Amino acid sequence: MDLDRRHYERLLDRFHELHPEIRVAPRWVPASQYQTKFKILAAAGLEPDVFMAGDVWAAYLAPFLLDLTPFVERDREALDLEDIPPRLLEACQYEGSWWMMPRSFTVSLLYYNTDIFDAANEPYPNSTWTWDEYFDAARRLTRETSDARASVWGSTIVTGWWGEWLTLVRQAGGRLFDEEITRCLLDSPESLEAIRFYMSKIEGGIAPAPGRGPALGFEGGRYAMHWGGHTNEWASLFGKLENLNWDVELLPSGPAGTRGAELAIDAYGVARTTDVAEASWQLVKFLASSEAAELNAQYGFLVARQSVLESVFADPENPNPPPRNWRCIYMAIETAESIPRSPNFIEIAIDVIQPEFDRMTAGLLSPDEACVRATAAANAYIRVLSR
Repeated sequence: MDLDRRHYERLLDRFHELHPEIRVAPRWVPASQYQTKFKILAAAGLEPDVFMAGDVWAAYLAPFLLDLTPFVERDREALDLEDIPPRLLEACQYEGSWWMMPRSFTVSLLYYNTDIFDAANEPYPNSTWTWDEYFDAARRLTRETSDARASVWGSTIVTGWWGEWLTLVRQAGGRLFDEEITRCLLDSPESLEAIRFYMSKIEGGIAPAPGRGPALGFEGGRYAMHWGGHTNEWASLFGKLENLNWDVELLPSGPAGTRGAELAIDAYGVARTTDVAEASWQLVKFLASSEAAELNAQYGFLVARQSVLESVFADPENPNPPPRNWRCIYMAIETAESIPRSPNFIEIAIDVIQPEFDRMTAGLLSPDEACVRATAAANAYIRVLSR
């Protein structure tokens, strides 16, 4: 069910105390094998009664998920949904029904190294920054030396997946697909503007081309800023490094504004084929409860329950202290968006579109050429799927 077995064993021990009439038999799967294992089980009609149903996989998993709406409506008071930001609850719904209950979330932010900013007497990023202000600051902070080990880059560039370029497309006013997800729109003027800006980070010298930068990412202390990031790195990585002083801010706004940062959730769902729906719901309800959230927050998750998050992050004894400006997450999720709800999104984005952008960042295609080629390839793939 998750990366850390001991953490889930604690949760299940507590659930069994509360519900001695229910016994949970967990299946432990390495994180890298989780989706493959689930697909095999689902194909054989052996999917588990309760499983992780994160937002990235929501559209793919929809056919396997039980509609939880009757349970949610029955137990609405006990669920205390007002304690969960509405945007996170929206991400748990699909076509008007409840399919999941949230555990934790991540939202794209701008991460920055305060030591690098201080050494350059550069003002820290703020919530009103635009793309241009971000780029100009990154250019001033970039310092190339004859010793590559001492060089500092103004910013990372996220390559190999959609984490940065999709956000830029949205902030420029573009869309990856039309509303029906029947056509790719990466060749629109807005999308072209976004991908040109994305590539300008390499061409303008503020971010290294793939394979040219430091072996470590932002955590290595050689990047002034990091675009996007994952909040699960707060406790698991950045917060464990004594020599890394950092903070977060909202992403700089693009030509169309701030909307478009990626919002993703970890959530739980119940199998449509379960023959123990009530018991499965009781487990999901517990895993989404404040009590479970407290355990998750202590472990370092950015939990969905606001009251728990506020309490744990405000605790001076918290072993996983958050960045100073952590409350900007609430502003970020108001304008953030989930990935397109297509069961084939990951294949289209990674296997079809991404290779063209990889050729671009390697210097083999211009941004315009990459967008045109990616759009044509994606639309050809969509046509095959629709037959």
